[in-house]
Amino acid sequence: MKNDKTTWNSIGLLAGAVIAILALARGRLQTGLLLAALALWTVWAAALLLSPHIRRHRRSRTRSQQTKKRQDEGISPPGLFQLTGTDSAHTEQLLLRHVNHRISAYLRSAYPDMTWEWCEETPEKVIL
Repeated sequence: MKNDKTTWNSIGLLAGAVIAILALARGRLQTGLLLAALALWTVWAAALLLSPHIRRHRRSRTRSQQTKKRQDEGISPPGLFQLTGTDSAHTEQLLLRHVNHRISAYLRSAYPDMTWEWCEETPEKVIL
């Protein structure tokens, strides 16, 4: 929205500049000033419209450089995120309780009298 408002304001500024040039200049000077005003406005409008894409590209490039630096230093493993320490029964039970709590809270918000249970022998394996 902000970008649209800025674009319309710039079009108004261009129209004002064109009217001023048409009123104050004559001959070859008028043509040169009109071309210069249109060229400046075109460059400004292109910069305005391309700036979000440029910022997004810079953030993406910076993020990938930081990730590569962390991987080179051994801080984060390459590839997908992997859970560590999930081989203990305590961690599996803790994860299962957390998932149970989240599912129960969601169901209670929609259906206060509803109950549910897992249909698996080992639901912690499904969650992991």
